[in-house]
Amino acid sequence: KLLFDDSTLYENHNEFHINWECGGVLCKSLLDRVKIDVTNKKFIVVDLKTTFDVYNFNDSVKEYDYYRQIQFYIQAVSHYLINERGYSYDDLKEWDVEAYIVAVQSNGDGEVRVFNMLNKEELLKRENLINKTLSEISYHIQSGNWEHTRKYYENEGIEEL
Repeated sequence: KLLFDDSTLYENHNEFHINWECGGVLCKSLLDRVKIDVTNKKFIVVDLKTTFDVYNFNDSVKEYDYYRQIQFYIQAVSHYLINERGYSYDDLKEWDVEAYIVAVQSNGDGEVRVFNMLNKEELLKRENLINKTLSEISYHIQSGNWEHTRKYYENEGIEEL
């Protein structure tokens, strides 16, 4: 249903490329699948992953921090809806969001499992991490100082451990 249902209820976008700006940094996302339902104010992010062990995929989620990727994609779709489709930030507060990873076992019989990635606590942590990281990148872009951390430059060469 997530991958092949092309009903008219949703706009379906495969390999959906979104260029966007966040905090002064140019960002780029290529989402495997996005389903948008403007009538019911809902969008769904679907990411495909291959894995050696679909039954222990939680280990991959932790190792590769897939919550960060999903949160970045949610931010990209939100940007798209605001800047390309004319919705406001307040409009999007009313929208429902779903996010899934479809994991396919890369060895053996191609077992498939679907994981709900909408863990609000984990996604909020990643939103804060993404925003902090983009702020740091923005500083380096604007200042041209790339050899050391921002704290090094702001504290006259003194850093904290």
